[in-house]
Amino acid sequence: MYRSVHTFEEWLAFRLPPGISAKQERSVLITGLALSIGWAALSYLYTYTMAVSRLYLTMNGQRILDPTARMADFGQVFRFTTAGYLILAVWLLTRGFWFQAYHRQGSMSIYLMRRLPDPREYTRRCWTVPLAGIGGCLVLTVVTTALCYLIYVKCTPASCLVPGQWTRFWSALVGG
Repeated sequence: MYRSVHTFEEWLAFRLPPGISAKQERSVLITGLALSIGWAALSYLYTYTMAVSRLYLTMNGQRILDPTARMADFGQVFRFTTAGYLILAVWLLTRGFWFQAYHRQGSMSIYLMRRLPDPREYTRRCWTVPLAGIGGCLVLTVVTTALCYLIYVKCTPASCLVPGQWTRFWSALVGG
């Protein structure tokens, strides 16, 4: 049965293949998530700022809002924002396959894993951390999308917004 886990590192150690460093996996996972979040923030803010700057004209050294300007669709501004999460999710998926291959190297710990009383222990140790990381990527993608949409709607001048941005975004995402 499972024991009480007190730290994230202990949780990792209990769910990684024997011989894999929990500290190293924690560092790699946190670094990957931090880089993905950083990419999302920087890429969205850059593309959003560029799109908003196109709404203004410069006259006599002052920026004034062009009354005929329309903001780019949310889907265009948001386009590559979540690429970091996608790259991290693909890397985590390959990491799960690498964990499976790890059991067949050197001492062949696959034989030890097959003799354990719980037949699911091998799968659990190979796939729990990668799938939890992919789940984290999905949650962060949803949160990032919501925050970016909120910034888009609240910070864009109302006269420049084209109605139905959320619907356009989802139809472009789904391909409809």
